Amino acid sequence: MVSLLGNPRKSPLRQKASCILKDAMGLKPTEGILIVTDRLLFNLAGEFFFAAQSITPKARLITIDIPQTHGTEPHRGVALMMKSHEVCLLITTKSLTHTNATANATKNGARIASMPGLTAGM
Repeated sequence: MVSLLGNPRKSPLRQKASCILKDAMGLKPTEGILIVTDRLLFNLAGEFFFAAQSITPKARLITIDIPQTHGTEPHRGVALMMKSHEVCLLITTKSLTHTNATANATKNGARIASMPGLTAGM
């Protein structure tokens, strides 16, 4: 099987991602998780995606275009997906923290971690 996300075997980074998902985000096997990323952070987000798949079958990874500024609203479809998941990881180059999409997903009960500019060494 060929994967665009790299090696599906466990890596130290994937183990850390799993801890973050379980301990910090409280992801449960019955919950859905949406990971929003862009082309620059796709591989790093992929580690979280593989870790999420080991916890829940309801893991989804989507890529968005990199906006010119922090706080730019994501596409309407992305905003709707954020509202329909219990957990959202926003692993993007530009921050989505102060957007209506994030606020509405939070109001709907989503647990959100916005991690703009995340690096493997963090």
